[in-house]
Amino acid sequence: MTSHEKLTRMDNELHKRVFRDFIVAFIDKVSSFDFEYEISSGLRSLVQSSSLSSNTYKGENFYFINPVNNKKVQVQNGASIMKILGKLARDWDLEEEFEVFRNAHSHVIENNHLKGNLCLSIHPLDFMTMSDNDCGWNSCMSWTTDKGTSKQGTVEMMNSRNVVVAYLETSKPFYLNPEDKENCPYTWSNKTWRKLYIVDDDFITGIKDYPFKSSMLDDMVMKWLKELCGDENYTDSTYNIIPDEENIINGDTEFFIEFECGHMYNDFYNNNPFVPMYLSKKLIESAVPTRIQKKKLFSFGKQNCEKIPIKRIDHLYYDYSGACQCMWCGGNIVAEADQDLDWEIFDGALICSDCADACRCSRCSDRVIPGEETYFKGEVLCPWCANIFIRVDDITGEEDFSSDMELVSVRSIDNPDEIGIVNILTTTYDDYDIWDKYLIEDYQYGVRYDEITSFEYYVFFEELNEKGKELFGVNDVSDLYKKKKN
Repeated sequence: MTSHEKLTRMDNELHKRVFRDFIVAFIDKVSSFDFEYEISSGLRSLVQSSSLSSNTYKGENFYFINPVNNKKVQVQNGASIMKILGKLARDWDLEEEFEVFRNAHSHVIENNHLKGNLCLSIHPLDFMTMSDNDCGWNSCMSWTTDKGTSKQGTVEMMNSRNVVVAYLETSKPFYLNPEDKENCPYTWSNKTWRKLYIVDDDFITGIKDYPFKSSMLDDMVMKWLKELCGDENYTDSTYNIIPDEENIINGDTEFFIEFECGHMYNDFYNNNPFVPMYLSKKLIESAVPTRIQKKKLFSFGKQNCEKIPIKRIDHLYYDYSGACQCMWCGGNIVAEADQDLDWEIFDGALICSDCADACRCSRCSDRVIPGEETYFKGEVLCPWCANIFIRVDDITGEEDFSSDMELVSVRSIDNPDEIGIVNILTTTYDDYDIWDKYLIEDYQYGVRYDEITSFEYYVFFEELNEKGKELFGVNDVSDLYKKKKN
């Protein structure tokens, strides 16, 4: 892989927990020590993706005194990043986090050298497993993990008349029941890299690489597909088209292709800013002149104009999805959606609403699998909406919809415009009989409503009695403005 591809892949990996836990702990340690700015910046640079992808420190030499053991630590240009981090992890009591981090980093670095069988396939199981593998990655089309919010995408791509899946297969197999490999007799191709390609009479192009972008593999697959489809039918070189913009061929032909899909997440436009594409020679030849462009020519101080005809290929709107079918009855779910039942489709499910005997969430209209619904105050809610919209009243202790509740915050009389972080959620925000229990007698301000700040309710700390302070969990004015702990 090129250095740019290694850097891109490392950027994609750093958000994962196996990386994040150590990096966050390491930066917290650096921040806790009273280092000079140059030292602090140098140490932070060790866990940046540019350093980790090369595993080599490329900055200026520096040294510092380790606050833990008062020993001198030198960081020199060309040194191994992992050796430096390993030494500091031992000294700073981060060995447990570093060991997980080291193994994950080693896996990424080793996979920077691509090795395996490059395959083209239209086999149904290769579409079903396009995001399932034993190589440590997945996507929204996974069947075996909870990431699969667009499982129907695999069905649509399998049923597409123009989509081919290309992948790099490792030597070890993928067990179709990854949680119980010992008792699973079924294995399939284990994909360390894959990409979908659209093969049409008018063009050949790819959608998006997973889990990393490889221009080398993409170039190999594009040439392979072109050869299979007939080199003589397509242009000799690929055009880097720009999605959503007019594209120019040979300086005199314009074309625009808009790619669409069904219920699958449209990955095509994630290849911005450029998408390599072979165009059909017949498509280019069919372009018709639409206007004349004047090109200025300069010769010996004289200016002349040459008229150049500009040709245009008709705008193409291309849906690369196939049928979206129920995996139980085989019914066409897209047809259901076309009959004003489009909320019946849920991209993460693989069966139609009739087969699932599903109900519909009264808040978001998503389909709810039987047994996962919540009935509350005459409404039926999906798990997500139930978690978001149902809250416990901090005063009454009863559940209610958050839309029927208001936040009541605490401020200080001395600084009434300074908004603190302490608040409660309640339906009794304007009930003065309730607030008499939490405020001192003859309180001057009480529960306030400020029209300027859009329906804001608040009380003053100085007017809370002991019961009120206990309600908000504050003992001192300073508690109102302390930073939240992670």
